[in-house]
Amino acid sequence: MINDKDRTDILNIIIKSDGDFKPSLSSRVNLNEYASKLIDNGVIITNSCNDKINALIGGYNNNEIAYISYLYVDDSTRGQGISKKLLNDFIKTSNVNGNKSIRLTVRKESVAYYLYFSHGFHIINEFEYSDNETLGVMMELLL
Repeated sequence: MINDKDRTDILNIIIKSDGDFKPSLSSRVNLNEYASKLIDNGVIITNSCNDKINALIGGYNNNEIAYISYLYVDDSTRGQGISKKLLNDFIKTSNVNGNKSIRLTVRKESVAYYLYFSHGFHIINEFEYSDNETLGVMMELLL
């Protein structure tokens, strides 16, 4: 169960990270609704420093496929392997939950793309984001 403080921290991280995504999250979803849906219906794994969430991965378990919809590490703690740890924890959780694969979408050639690729994800589809011709990919990891 996520307490009120963590709920607020998660919302604040999502709002803070908006501009780090290309295209921005807010160009695709209402950030408050997105955070609430993720908190209420999703799987969230966090990393904290000094009693404050500084990184999180979030997604959903749908039938036999898990979906990663969000991964963010605060600037102040990047380069410490936190994203790898969170991703590994999400993969383990998906295995325990009986998922057969994990899917996600990500901007092609981004830092996140290479993180997922290094963990065994492969491209199953390429597309352009509708608002700015940014090339994206859907990736999948078979479990």
